[in-house]
Amino acid sequence: DIYGPVSFVPVAGAPEPCGIPVTFGVGYQMLTVLLLLLYLLLVFRAGGHAARMMRAVWGRGGEGKHRHDGAMPGAEVQALILACGLLMCGLAAVKIFELWGEWRWLPSSLWGGGWLAVPAVMLALLAVMGVQSAVLHVVGKLTFSTEFIRMLCAKRLSLFASMTVTGTPAVLLAALSGGVWADVAAGLFVAVTVAHLALYAGRSFLWFIDRKVSILLWILYLCAVEAMPFGIFAVGLSRSWPV
Repeated sequence: DIYGPVSFVPVAGAPEPCGIPVTFGVGYQMLTVLLLLLYLLLVFRAGGHAARMMRAVWGRGGEGKHRHDGAMPGAEVQALILACGLLMCGLAAVKIFELWGEWRWLPSSLWGGGWLAVPAVMLALLAVMGVQSAVLHVVGKLTFSTEFIRMLCAKRLSLFASMTVTGTPAVLLAALSGGVWADVAAGLFVAVTVAHLALYAGRSFLWFIDRKVSILLWILYLCAVEAMPFGIFAVGLSRSWPV
């Protein structure tokens, strides 16, 4: 009546996404630079230790040469591997969820421009790894198999070091690129992770058999120690996610 016969009421539609992706924030980019520096420090300062641990994971003769954790690096190198690996996983998780998830256009202010999203993933992974280590050491003391548990922890650390060395370049490429190349780099990191997990499952099975340990205990170990903590974390995250 007011605007004339040619006027119309617009159809209400979904609001346009607002905000910028988390990975465009300054915080995420600075953490990416920090990962690059940690990776260079790991390669040039502890490259010998990392290469030896990778041979223990991938080499055919690694099982016989690395039966004792005395060949493992010291606490400083282990801390460097842990810091680089956790930061790699945090950056990769945020980038993958942005590329393939549902919260690509989450406002960057909610995550502090990336400062909170990546450390949150890192702390969650660190908590899961701490629970796994505590469970293994408790089981070792209760079953009087401390040496066996120590060897198993050494193998898990070697696997994590190998995954860090081979997966970090893909994460850096994914974090610094966009479009198709980001998807390719993220897919490469996922492939590296799956390959390491599959290799560890097979190697741990053979190692349990070599130590005359029941296959049922190996299945219980994979379910209770390796899978269940991550499953509980994933279920809790999916039920409490705000979007």
